[in-house]
Amino acid sequence: AMIAVGDGSIESASYCGRCRSLICTDPEHLDRASPVKVSTIDKVVAEYALPGPYFIWMDIDGSESQALRGATETLKQTGWLNGEMTDQFGAAHCQEIRDLLHTIGFVLHYDHLTNQDELYRNRWCK
Repeated sequence: AMIAVGDGSIESASYCGRCRSLICTDPEHLDRASPVKVSTIDKVVAEYALPGPYFIWMDIDGSESQALRGATETLKQTGWLNGEMTDQFGAAHCQEIRDLLHTIGFVLHYDHLTNQDELYRNRWCK
C-alpha cells in the first residue's frame, strides 16, 4: 500500500497517477486520482520499528517542509538527508526547507549532486 508523508495535519489525500503527485491541480487528471493514507515519517518509523541511524532521500514535489515537520524524532537519528531543491515551487520554498534543516542541525554537504539535489549532513548524529 502506498503511504504519503506529511506533518500529521491530514490523514488522507488524493494521489494523481499521471503526475505522480499529491499536489496535482489539473482537472483533466481526476480520472487517475486515487486515495492514499497520509502519515508522518515518525509514525511510519515507529509502526514498523525501523532502527536508526537513517538516510533519507526526499523527492516529494513541494511537500518537503510538511514531511520534515512530521519527522522531528526520526531526524535526530538521521545522519544524511538528500533533498531535491527545485525552483518549481519558488525560491522562498527552497529557502524555507534549507532554513528548517539548518535549525534542526543539518549542514549542506554537497549541492547539485544529481540535477537539483542537495546532500545534508546532521552535525549532531553520531
